[in-house]
Amino acid sequence: MNRIFGRGKPKSPTPNLSDCIGNVDARSESIEKKIGRLDVELVKYKDQMKKMRDGPSKNMVKQKALRVLKQKRMYEGQREQLAQQSFNMEQTNYTIQTLKDTKTTVEAMKIGAKEMKRAYKDVKVDQIDDLQDQLEDMMEDASEVQEALSRSYGTPDIDEDDLEAELDALGDELLLDDDSSYLDDASASPSIPEGMPSDAKTNKEVMDKARTAITQHRGDPSNRRHLLGFFEIQFGLFREQTFRWVVENSLGYAAYLVAAMKRDPTGGCKDSKEHALNKGCFKAYIELFPFGRIAIAMKEEQYATKAP
Repeated sequence: MNRIFGRGKPKSPTPNLSDCIGNVDARSESIEKKIGRLDVELVKYKDQMKKMRDGPSKNMVKQKALRVLKQKRMYEGQREQLAQQSFNMEQTNYTIQTLKDTKTTVEAMKIGAKEMKRAYKDVKVDQIDDLQDQLEDMMEDASEVQEALSRSYGTPDIDEDDLEAELDALGDELLLDDDSSYLDDASASPSIPEGMPSDAKTNKEVMDKARTAITQHRGDPSNRRHLLGFFEIQFGLFREQTFRWVVENSLGYAAYLVAAMKRDPTGGCKDSKEHALNKGCFKAYIELFPFGRIAIAMKEEQYATKAP
């Protein structure tokens, strides 16, 4: 059969942009190497010309250098042309690939739309609404059951003002702290200070400073508990600290001071009027809080237990 009709010529492979780009880049790299070699020759000729005197020999070297320079210019032009061709083909290849990706995306979206339509046929909006209503009713029933089960019996009423005062006075560290170090042995604490330091503030100065501070903190100066919290203690280990700071940071020491005041209300007859007023305000502030009264009572119980 082949002898009679002959054999067709094999078809040449379809041009591929990626292969063409690779071939052009390879040619460009080859030209780049040639330009590099010509640069080396130019440098050599230039060095020779610097060392030679004017004459036929120097002119001959100069002619060689000009010929090499002309070749370099020609190769540089070819390199620029190849670079532009490569760029054009890369842009074309990018556009073709983008179109292919777009086509694939559109086809996938069409398939997704069909799947969504098929899925929505099995979904009934009315059934979903009914299901949501049922769930809501069951949640309400569960809440009523939990409320009924958590009902308390025979518990005493708690004063909301006391709870609010306790919440305001307690710092975050005190709320989370289970340490009972404030119930340590009372004998380990220093004796309650007597007298009033010469540089201590008067009760009026303490009051004025507290009013200024509570105003800056946008508090209520008419609220006795809030105002006393900004009073500065004028005696003891934490002198110049506010009553609130002492309660939040050293409740055991505060309870010890008040318990000692109760044991000796006269302060050993050594307290000045201003000092006594400051002590009285501190005692009144601590006793505003349930936890303060408990700490004081436990200190007093310790004193009674250790009494001979």
